[in-house]
Amino acid sequence: MAASIVVLPIDLKFSAAGPKRTFDIYNVHQYPVKYVIKTTAPEKFLINTTEGILSPHSAAKIEVTHVDISVVNEKVRDRFRIYFSLLKDKKYQPVGYRDVTAELVSHTDESSPRSGDTEPQHASAPASLSGGARSRHVCRRSSSQPPQQTTPENKTAGTNAQCQSMIYYLAPIVVLVAVLWLPTQGAVPNTPWYFELTVNSKITIGFVLGILVTLFYMRVQQADR
Repeated sequence: MAASIVVLPIDLKFSAAGPKRTFDIYNVHQYPVKYVIKTTAPEKFLINTTEGILSPHSAAKIEVTHVDISVVNEKVRDRFRIYFSLLKDKKYQPVGYRDVTAELVSHTDESSPRSGDTEPQHASAPASLSGGARSRHVCRRSSSQPPQQTTPENKTAGTNAQCQSMIYYLAPIVVLVAVLWLPTQGAVPNTPWYFELTVNSKITIGFVLGILVTLFYMRVQQADR
């Protein structure tokens, strides 16, 4: 049952320049699914929603903000655990969980913004749990900042973050395409059972693959802007 619930991305990288991240939860199942999000470090993160209900074949975007950007928290790996319950026979039955890791990267790995470089969005809004999905955390420069303050280091850091984000989608896409090439159960004689897939399995994999391809295309479009 839990295999019909997809969480992407599963690794979130925070920084002083990008304290917000998002990840997506997809319910590929034919039944409603309830989710509850918990974290190992609730004092560090603000989450826009910690629980909710997903209709069949729907998705939810979870947002988080890292509110404790400090040297002592750099390279510390925290974890978000999403618990799932399936609504069946008018009762919610636990079906499993998914983990999403979170890490504050060192200021030496990603250049810290100067005073006024980013909008103070995390001070007024609830958190955004961006992930690894990495989200639209692109740091917008204040209108009062002159364009020449954009440094090559900041451009490189942003490009690397976008490339990492797209890799999170591209890797499972390649794997799922390879899996779909496996023969359908009973279609090829003398094929070992562990190399065969049922029709329902291929339909589910194809649905997930379509979601991933759509997300990957959206990331590419955002990177070109």
